[in-house]
Amino acid sequence: IFLSKGKYSNLKLISLIIQLSIAIILMTTTTIVIKQLNYINTKEVGYDKTNRVLIPAPPGVDNISYLKFVNNAKTIHYIKHIGISWFPFYSKYRQINIKAGDSDETESKVLWNMVNSDYIPSMGIKLKAGNNFRGIYSYDTLGVIINEAASKLFIGRDTLNSIITVDI
Repeated sequence: IFLSKGKYSNLKLISLIIQLSIAIILMTTTTIVIKQLNYINTKEVGYDKTNRVLIPAPPGVDNISYLKFVNNAKTIHYIKHIGISWFPFYSKYRQINIKAGDSDETESKVLWNMVNSDYIPSMGIKLKAGNNFRGIYSYDTLGVIINEAASKLFIGRDTLNSIITVDI
């Protein structure tokens, strides 16, 4: 406890100490938040984050209304791609079991999402091998694109030419 002498009372000194403590806490947390935002903005996440807008379909919107919205948006001259996914890009996808080839040796749980052929280009994702989907009604509607982390699960296998079995 401070024993004040002079023109400041104990209450004023305690108030000053509390204000100084709050200011230090606010400056520290602001610095931490700014560093986290800079990290998020500069972190390589596997796709081009510039000029992307993620618009989730509102709850209760039927497929026909949503496709009308997408088709109308495609007529706007400055829109290059409109990717559609079953789940939002930032959500927790459902887990599935996946194995490559005939062997049961490499069975792993991975996160998945169903997307259309415009999803990969709309997100600016660069494929290291293989091809993008060709369209909703083409022969590859049951095709799978896996990321590098998933391909590392199948070490020693040619995942590009494997049959990937999925347990939903």
